[in-house]
Amino acid sequence: MQTRRAFVILPLVLLLGVVRTQAHATSSSQLRAAELDYRVVPDFLKLPSGLYFSEVSGVALNSKGHIFVFQRGTHPLVEFDKSGNFVRTIGEGLFTRPHGLRIDKADNLWVTDNGAHFVLKLSPEGQISMVLGQKDYPGTDHTHFDGPDDVAFGKSGEIYVADGEGNSRVVEFDGDGHFVKEWGRKGSSEAEFHLPHTIATNAQGLVYVGDRENARIQVFDSEGKFLTQWRDVGHPYGIFVSPDQHIWMADAEASRVLEIDPSGKVLGSFGISGRGVGQLAGAHALAVTAQKEIFVAEVFNWRVEKFIPAGAQAAADPSFDSDLSSKVSGSVQLSPEMQKLSDAFVGKWKVTESFEVSASMQGKIRQGTASFRLGPGASLIEDYQSNGSAGPLSFLGLLWWDPSGHVYRLLTCANNDGCHPRGSAKWEGNKLVNSWEEKVDGKPATFKDSFVDILSSSFRLVSEGTVGGKTIWRVITKYQRLEEGKK
Repeated sequence: MQTRRAFVILPLVLLLGVVRTQAHATSSSQLRAAELDYRVVPDFLKLPSGLYFSEVSGVALNSKGHIFVFQRGTHPLVEFDKSGNFVRTIGEGLFTRPHGLRIDKADNLWVTDNGAHFVLKLSPEGQISMVLGQKDYPGTDHTHFDGPDDVAFGKSGEIYVADGEGNSRVVEFDGDGHFVKEWGRKGSSEAEFHLPHTIATNAQGLVYVGDRENARIQVFDSEGKFLTQWRDVGHPYGIFVSPDQHIWMADAEASRVLEIDPSGKVLGSFGISGRGVGQLAGAHALAVTAQKEIFVAEVFNWRVEKFIPAGAQAAADPSFDSDLSSKVSGSVQLSPEMQKLSDAFVGKWKVTESFEVSASMQGKIRQGTASFRLGPGASLIEDYQSNGSAGPLSFLGLLWWDPSGHVYRLLTCANNDGCHPRGSAKWEGNKLVNSWEEKVDGKPATFKDSFVDILSSSFRLVSEGTVGGKTIWRVITKYQRLEEGKK
């Protein structure tokens, strides 16, 4: 059982409809990161009549700026010019389950099929020029793959395959397709993987591996020697190294796109989960231009969306809808009710937790500070740090408004234990009450957090849990507003 259940009032009001957030996957660094101000270009890619995308797993750009889309429909590879106009389709009948797509310096297309266990190199004209693996025959040796997900290229022509679904390894070949080496096995230690789902290289030859289920990016030299790892970035479904050598990451579970500098620092992120224009569902891969325009492949929305920095001139894209894009970027106004809550909570607070009922911490306390700030999409974020006889606690909290259910939905990230949704909250008179159910020692338990005695200078959070009508958990947290400059 976590030592804190749900926290502060953090509304996220969306003008584009109901948010379906994959909240459990959002990392604490993503919550702390600055919100990148990106705006969608609606309907940028123009499909001809009668041609449709299915699940889109890959997107890449060639030297001309043409956009290639890898998808699981009848026409697996679709090319568009740099203005988004349809050019051609490629690869009909070749693939079982399209997955990764990359384009090398010579404009060759490299694709992975993680259902049929092979990697193909296609010439710019679309002719097959190399096959790695054996179609429909998975294996663990040097001539077979088991669910290859992605491919990348070294500065000396090396070919790196993320053989992720079954083998949890990286396989290296030379430029002619001859086996060189492999590294990795299933696990969570350094140079081990739990689904290496995406792979990319930088100009110096470093190899970045998106270790998806371990929620980290591992960094290797060109020989496969482990150098470092970046945790707390979320789940890397797709990574891309832009011309300025920043690493961009698509996190399908959090519906976010992250920008990471070469040292591993998260510079910012953006993304809203949903099915509407500019919202993300299954952000699986991405490609980034020198102007930092971003193309995101979405498995669950069956599309590729183009996002541009908010400062880019709308004239560059005649289809650009500045009004719609400002809504997508999160520039929305709080409702009067939300504004009242924002006025009450933004600032710094002294906190004291008292454990009145707990199997392991009864009678113990913690003290610390909490700060509330405006976050992306007119939300509020709480950053909480405390310590004491009950042990240390560090967490971030987020809550957004679900207009379809007329409730708040909460997300908390505590003690580097990942992020978890925490039910729904609503007003009961002058109290804001959040409740949810989970199992404790195999038994169904009901938890309730009540924000009570809410004043401009103080409030209390009463956290309770019951099993079969018996109280197993009761913690009182007192918040006292700190004057500016005091700690």
